[in-house]
Amino acid sequence: MQTLPADLALSHAEIQRLWRQVEYLEEELRLTRAKYFGRSSEKRPLDSPPNQILLFPPPEQKEAAEHLRREDTIIDKGEGEIVLEKITERLAANDTPFFVKRIIRRIRKKDGVLLTLPLPPPVIEGTTADISFLVYVLIAKYVWHLPLYRQEQILKSQGIQLSRDTMIRYVIAIASLLKPIYVALGVELFAGEHLYGDETPVQVGKTKAAKKSYETAWFWTFVGSAGCIFHYSSSRAYKEVEPLLKT
Repeated sequence: MQTLPADLALSHAEIQRLWRQVEYLEEELRLTRAKYFGRSSEKRPLDSPPNQILLFPPPEQKEAAEHLRREDTIIDKGEGEIVLEKITERLAANDTPFFVKRIIRRIRKKDGVLLTLPLPPPVIEGTTADISFLVYVLIAKYVWHLPLYRQEQILKSQGIQLSRDTMIRYVIAIASLLKPIYVALGVELFAGEHLYGDETPVQVGKTKAAKKSYETAWFWTFVGSAGCIFHYSSSRAYKEVEPLLKT
């Protein structure tokens, strides 16, 4: 049994740690009771599934979402002196990650002259898209495999009118900005001692004037000690990658 300091001057962090320990032990007790006294369908070892108990981490473990921004909901009777707070944390989500970034440039007057700092240039000229939104579009498309037409639908559901064609232009523009990095990585990759490559067919949309909606193209994946790059071609013929392999 843990002994409290004589003056009961527990720190706020220590109080929260003790509450988490109580919640963990309560959940462990509930699972133990279900194992031995519950219905047959509820009786299962504590380690099945293996990570279930980790939903309530013991105090010596770091919480999985400790880096996230906190939004407080205060439940208070509003009477008497506050002696401590009991905090329960639940993983939550908002309906949208989108927001408007306001850049406020203050104009000052000194010696009769108005002074202000210049506006930081956008990543893509002529757009109002912040770099964070452009990164979101790229990650959603290439990491989460969320096509641009689906992203267009998501934006529309949030009252944001941004066409797929506009996002296509964003992707092309960002790809152009990143091309020097791609080229430098390719030079180092193909200069390496070992290189592995393979091709994968992909369906590519065609223009409305075409007879078919899609055609087959190819992504060539090359892996070496320097990393990995993808090369796009309209066929799987050797001539498509021969210039790369001769570098």
